[in-house]
Amino acid sequence: MSYPQGQQYKFEHITTEQGLSQNMTKCIFQDSKGFIWIGTSRGLNRYDGNKFKIYTSNQDSTSLTGAVIQEIFEDRDGNIWVGTKYSGLNLYNRGLDNFKRFKPDPDNSTSLSHNHVKSICQDKEGTIWIGTYGGGLNKFDSKSETFSVYKQFPDQPDHFVDRIYDLYEDNTGVFWIGTETGLFTFDRVNDTFHTFDFDLDIPPLQKVFQCIYQDENNILWFGSYAGLIKYNNDTREVALYLSKDDDHHPIECITGSKSGDDNFLWIGTTRGLKKLDVGRKKFTRIFQDTSDPFSLSGNYITDLCLDNTGNLWIATWRSGLNKLQIQKNHFQQYFLESD
Repeated sequence: MSYPQGQQYKFEHITTEQGLSQNMTKCIFQDSKGFIWIGTSRGLNRYDGNKFKIYTSNQDSTSLTGAVIQEIFEDRDGNIWVGTKYSGLNLYNRGLDNFKRFKPDPDNSTSLSHNHVKSICQDKEGTIWIGTYGGGLNKFDSKSETFSVYKQFPDQPDHFVDRIYDLYEDNTGVFWIGTETGLFTFDRVNDTFHTFDFDLDIPPLQKVFQCIYQDENNILWFGSYAGLIKYNNDTREVALYLSKDDDHHPIECITGSKSGDDNFLWIGTTRGLKKLDVGRKKFTRIFQDTSDPFSLSGNYITDLCLDNTGNLWIATWRSGLNKLQIQKNHFQQYFLESD
């Protein structure tokens, strides 16, 4: 497997100089209306391609619960959900341009189980699920606006296995959970967790699964401290594609793109960006080059987002946003609405 360097790419940098609330970006998402939403350690940013609108936390009960944004998700009804670090969950009201707050209440067993929200997803039945870091899995009842909590160790607060990093339902309906101590599936009929153990020699301390992605060929990819793991749901074939021995840096995020018949994965790590040509099993490494003003602005990648016109957005830790045009098109303005 080859690993050429990849400094032929030209990145556009978007930082506080262009209006971003902070350069410490944690998550990035494009909604169905074309807006790019960016979570930072100093508020939520909505970007229309020209200017930013910044949402933060204050004494107003319809503001965000906290300013450190960990997760942004849009459900099938167009609602934007925002997870925070240590401040709970928020639901954005587009009409009123404000937020409904959800926080843990020790006197209410149907409240959110933990203030640290790491992952949000919606399954094929339309149910919203929330993964917390220390409080396990939460299921949201939209009618009663209450939560059902599922923990593997309910009597042990903040157990490692109840520290959830990512939730993902694959196209066969399997519900995957990446945690700090391994990979699990969740049976939503019987409300039970099941350990999913690959036939790979992975040390226990490297069984941290931070991201899950399914490509157009229905192959599942798992980003872990051990590296990139490929899993074929049909054949049950498993392969460790990027060994941690290669660069000793955990995988933070994964997304995919397509060019003709070629499939690519973009992989964000704590030491740069990697592009995998899936068919050729060829990695390209992309690092920051301080002598090149168009290089990646920073090497610690926290999130990736492929927008609806072929731009790859890259969130970094302390170095703002990067935008890379990976598909040529004739349209420059791709945001559908402004305010």
